[in-house]
Order: sequence, then structure tokens, then C-alpha cells
Amino acid sequence: MSDNRRHRYSFKQFEKMVELHNMQKNRLIISLLLIIFAAAVNVAVCVRPESYDDATVSLNVTLESDSNLSTQVFYADTKDAAGPEFTEDNSVKAAYAAGSGEATLSYAIPVSAVYVRFDPATEAGVTVLIRKITVSYGDTVIDTLSGEQTVTAKDSDPYILLGELDTDLETAAIIPAVHRRTLIRNIAECLAVDLIILLLIIKWYSVVPVPREIWQNRVLTMSLAKNDFKTRFAGSYLGIVWAFVQPVVTILLFWLVFEKAMHAGPQPAANGTTVPYVLWLTAGLVPWFFFQDALNSGTSTFMEYAYLVKKVVFNIGILPVVKVISNLFVHLAFVAFMFVMYLALGQPVTVHAVQILYYSVAMICYVTALVYVTSALCVFFRDLSQIIGIFMQVFMWSTPIMWNLDSMSVSAPVGLILRLNPMFYIVQGYRDAMINRIWFTQRLDITVYFWTLTVLLFILGTTIYRKLKVHFADVL
Repeated sequence: MSDNRRHRYSFKQFEKMVELHNMQKNRLIISLLLIIFAAAVNVAVCVRPESYDDATVSLNVTLESDSNLSTQVFYADTKDAAGPEFTEDNSVKAAYAAGSGEATLSYAIPVSAVYVRFDPATEAGVTVLIRKITVSYGDTVIDTLSGEQTVTAKDSDPYILLGELDTDLETAAIIPAVHRRTLIRNIAECLAVDLIILLLIIKWYSVVPVPREIWQNRVLTMSLAKNDFKTRFAGSYLGIVWAFVQPVVTILLFWLVFEKAMHAGPQPAANGTTVPYVLWLTAGLVPWFFFQDALNSGTSTFMEYAYLVKKVVFNIGILPVVKVISNLFVHLAFVAFMFVMYLALGQPVTVHAVQILYYSVAMICYVTALVYVTSALCVFFRDLSQIIGIFMQVFMWSTPIMWNLDSMSVSAPVGLILRLNPMFYIVQGYRDAMINRIWFTQRLDITVYFWTLTVLLFILGTTIYRKLKVHFADVL
């Protein structure tokens, strides 16, 4: 072996040793950061305030009406000869929007309350169909106070006297069981986070190459994404305008069908107010449009860019991300359109709207993880893109975009299944940011679930992609 070849060989060995050393060093640093993050999440889960306390229970009224209702619940713990004395100071209010269909209104009342009065309306002539009235603590129903009945307001102050309650006695037995379930839930959430962090550390050399490849080729990725966005509408007279026409028409169509034809009225917000149905609908459709387009186009990305996949020197791992970023341009425009709609229709936009950025990043991570799975499999199973197209239609109607899960009377198992849909977290998050004004940290349960599922999908997707990519060129 010549001296020059020997030197080149030694230099390559040295480069590999330096690269391996840097990877081990980075792994150690990232592992420490992940462990610190896991510890912080564990502390946040354990010390978070609960949505209920030992001093209150919930009076739940499931009702339906064609009128806007300003309902009120009065409570008292004693009575005199004339009966219990109800005052404004000992009362709770909640609003119901006309056309909302069957909805459940909840009122926090003290566990010491013995006498309760429910005022369903404040105007004469209003008819209210009351399905059920229950008392609960957390997710546990303590007692059912009333069955289905129709109440018509004949004067300005109609009410239903619910009689004597034993909430203090009942909660004394139920509270420990509810708190045990809360403890088990907290432990499960902490274990989920810890296991995900441990899996990331163990699978470091399998997971990291793909994100690193994307970062090292970020300029090329952005350039390809811009070109992909432009070429989709190349040759058409209106160009990229077509990217916005279909979503806008879809929003208008759903608005006409649900609000004008089916009389879907204003939707209730978490603060007791209501918002126009078109704004409530838009906050759900804007993220869905991006998710649907990114998944559909990303699934066939390796077949569309087959000429690049066959090039030996091209890093094909960036192609699924190219499709996601390409669809992100339209999404950003629709987010701006959504803000304009809210301001134009008089809906105030608060500081909570900054969470749109967080939920958009969460959705990008989720759909990217999915695309790595579907795009790799679609190379070998071409029918997958058609199956996904059909599945997306079912997936859309199982996501609370056109309907409000909080206003529906569904069993606990069905409600849990619907909430396990990851897009429920995103759609609800957009509405929390724009309408309900709730921070994502207040929904820690579903936040932990969403990111746990997303990380697992990303690990699965990158693993499938790395194992199958050596065969892409042969199949394509």
C-alpha cells in the first residue's frame, strides 16, 4: 500500500472516530436534558391543581331549548318556617345558546347544600326540555335528582325546587375513591412520560439520523417545499389562488348546511358566553385542512419524487418533510384568515391566541410522524393512499369539527374513545386559544397523551423508513 493511500485511510479512520465521539457526546447531553424534562413533567403532574375540591360538588342539568337561556341555581343549607331562603349570593349562573341541541350545564355548589332550586329561564313563554338532573363529584355520579320533564315559563321567575340533598354524607364516602383514581391517573401519566424518554435514549442512534438529516439539509428542504407549492398550480390561470378556493368554499358550504339549513345556533364558550357558529366551525376546520392535505400528499411523496429517490447521493429522508412544509404555507394563510374573521365579527382575540403557534407545531410533529409511516409503506402497497383517502372521511366526522362533544349526551366510554383521537386535542386546542381562552397546561392529561403517542409514532415511522428505504429504488 502506498504512503498516500495509507495516509488517506488513516485520515478517514480519524474522521470516523471524531464523528463517533461527537455523537456520543451529543447523546449524553441530550439524554441529560431529556431526564431533566421528564423530572419537570413528573413534578407538574403531581402538584397540579385538580378541577374539583372536597368542598364542592357539581349539579349537572341536561336540557334542550329553542331559546337562549340564562339559567341559575340557588342553594341553601338551612330553612325556616317559610322554607329555605335563597339569595343571589348563594347562586351559580350558566348560559345556554339557542339551537345548541341537547347540552349539559354544570354548576359548582357546596357539599353542605341541602336545598337546591333550579331556574331554567328568565322570560315568560320559554319552553325547556329537561332530560336529567344529577349531582356528581369528579366523574362519579352521586345522585339523580330528576328525570325528563318539560317546563314552560308562565311568569318571569319559573323554577324547580329539587328538595333535600345528602351531598355532604355522600361525598364523604366518594371522595377517597375519586382521589385514589386521581393518584393512579397521575402515576400512569408519569410512567408514560418516563418510558418515552427512556425509549428515546435507548433508540437514540435509530431516531436521531432522520432529524439530523433534515436539519443539515434545511436550506434544500425549504427550497424544495417552495418549488412543490408552486408547481402544484403551475399552468393554471389563477395559480396559487386555487389553494385557498376549495377550503373557503368548504367552510361556506358547512356553514350554510349546519347554521342556515339545520339551524345550528351560537356555540357556548367555557366562560359562559356564546360565539357565532361560523367562528366555532372555522377554528375546527383550519387545522383539519392542513392535516388532511399534508397526510394525503405526504403519503405518496416517494412515488412523486421517484427520480430523486433513485439518485444515490440524494438524502430522501427530507422528502416527507418537504410535503408537510409545502402545505404549511396554505395553513399559515388560513390562520391569518381566521384571525381576520374573528375580528370582523366582533369576537375579541386575547393573549391565549398565541397558543395557535404551539398547537400548529404539535400538529406538524404529529402529521410528520404519520407521514414517515404511510409514505414508506405506500411504496410497496400503492392502495394505501386510496385507503387513507377513505379513512380521512371517517376520521373527519369522528373529530368534533362540525359537532360539539361538550354539548352532547354520550356515555363515558364513547366520550373517552372520541377524546383519544389525536386531532381532538388539536381542534380543541384551536378553540381553546380562540374561544374558550384556556391554556394548554390546564389540559395536562390529554397533552401528555398526545405527545406520548406522537413520539411513539415518530419512532415507529423513522424505524420503518430506515429499514425499507434501501429497497425503494428497486420497487420504484
